[in-house]
Amino acid sequence: MTRPASAERAGHDAGAVSRVVRAPVRPDSFDALFAPADTLVAPLPVAFLLLELVRPLLQADPEHTGEEYVVRYPNGIAVNVELHGNTKLGLPTVSDFDVYFALRQIARDTGQELALELSGVALREIGRALGVPKAEQNGAFLRGLGQSLDRWSAFSIVTDFDFSEVDRAAEASVGRARPYLPETLPRRVRPRRHWHYVLQTGLNEDAVPNARGERSVVGTIRFDRVWVNSVKSASTAWIDAALHRELRDRYAKRLYQTLLVRALRYATWSEQEPWEISVTELLRDWGVKDTRARTRETVLDKLASLEARGIVGRHDTWRAGRTDHVMRLTPGEKLQEARRHVGVRAGESPAHVRLVWALQQGPWAFSPVEARYWAEQAPSVVLRALQRMVYLRETGWEPDKSWGGFVKQALRDEYTFDYDERYQAWLSARLRGYRVPVHVDARRLSDRSLERYAPNGSTDVSDVALAGGDVGAEERAAFETASPANAPEAETFEDTLWGRVRRRLSELLPAAVYQPWIKPLVAREEPAPSNPRLLLEAPDAFAADWVRQKHAPIIAAIAAEEAEQPIEVAVEAVRVAAPRVRAEGA
Repeated sequence: MTRPASAERAGHDAGAVSRVVRAPVRPDSFDALFAPADTLVAPLPVAFLLLELVRPLLQADPEHTGEEYVVRYPNGIAVNVELHGNTKLGLPTVSDFDVYFALRQIARDTGQELALELSGVALREIGRALGVPKAEQNGAFLRGLGQSLDRWSAFSIVTDFDFSEVDRAAEASVGRARPYLPETLPRRVRPRRHWHYVLQTGLNEDAVPNARGERSVVGTIRFDRVWVNSVKSASTAWIDAALHRELRDRYAKRLYQTLLVRALRYATWSEQEPWEISVTELLRDWGVKDTRARTRETVLDKLASLEARGIVGRHDTWRAGRTDHVMRLTPGEKLQEARRHVGVRAGESPAHVRLVWALQQGPWAFSPVEARYWAEQAPSVVLRALQRMVYLRETGWEPDKSWGGFVKQALRDEYTFDYDERYQAWLSARLRGYRVPVHVDARRLSDRSLERYAPNGSTDVSDVALAGGDVGAEERAAFETASPANAPEAETFEDTLWGRVRRRLSELLPAAVYQPWIKPLVAREEPAPSNPRLLLEAPDAFAADWVRQKHAPIIAAIAAEEAEQPIEVAVEAVRVAAPRVRAEGA
């Protein structure tokens, strides 16, 4: 991964300061607000309607060159679909979708995601996008890859589905029209059917080698405009292409596609409202004629694998008579992640997506239109404000009126917050990749102590460009410890009940538990003969709630042993004063 120039400059004076080696971070999480832009990754945007309307074969069948069926929607609209395939190789298969996803991945990686053409792609490059090592890309693999491309290039769909709303991509991309979201049902069908292809290409063995010197370069690939417009106007299925490839079984792949469409089309499908489906009916929708018990059980066997990968949540199955099985399914985390990308348009950077997503979350809960407006108008102001909001939420601070009004005022007036030393230390540690709780004073942590808060414990000695700018010497001094020789002295314990309890807890609990949760506690009231109550004060409401739930019982047990009588333990939070804000430039 190439580091920006600012990171190179910061690295010269970083000394022995370490940072967490960044794993890829999804933009649909608050952690993304503290991650460098080049570590943000998003699932692959593909045309939602392509997955919904095209029913691929489960395996290659040269005899199966055409298909006709009707897609029925809950509002009564029935869409007629005809599929026409290669006369020698048949219709595309579920595995051929992996090749299509690989081409879309290459288009995104090369900055051609919204272009209608993709040139200079070698078969081995497609293989790399499929995750196949060069050593395994033998002749048989390349021939199979060529056949998959031939099936796609000869494939066409004829349908009366009305794509007119999707064709408004130009207006939707600049915010002048509402995006065609996946859960929007079609309102009409066309009076006559229209023909569409997916991609058109041909192999050119004599073409000039690509940048890597690889021949077998695919001739210019042209994508049908309707599918490109689909992702431009946010009618997009954000699919985990790597996970789709990982599912080797054809039934598992087809289930993933079906459940993804279901999750995006029907927002009500949830843990509370599971989807109950006949396996026989599902197989018939897939065009599978063999619906015997053995085939149905093969489908059911794939649910455990899909659950392990987060595609399926809680599920039940049972036999319905002698000729059918029934599945009751709930969406897993992967499908819920895809839902969180609904309305995001292809071509938008993950750094932009994280702002749009974060503004719609939390207690401020901006509308999609408001979130997109602010993310586009003032991204740096939004990022700074959201980072501060995460900090305030963790401290338990609440605005006088509403979070939504407070955040909007901060964005309108471009607030610059009081960057006190403690907040700067916490922010700098988070920007370096550490998950430091807000009540822990990062200024007092040595590098070794700081690494306890690393998500994966893996560190290196390079610095990183921060989201809010480089770390200067003054800011770095606020939270770094110069050397082990200057490390804080060993902790001392008062000769009080709480001091004795704390000493035993320091010996009993792991440092990763004791340091952030027990050490910051202060005894506000010690027990008395007439009032056997130990009142502890935590740095904030979150810490107080956590200690009450997780550690109060063991504190009470040790305190009872030390006091030789039952002790009631209460934990309260320090009252946090409202932060002072001022308008930038005031």
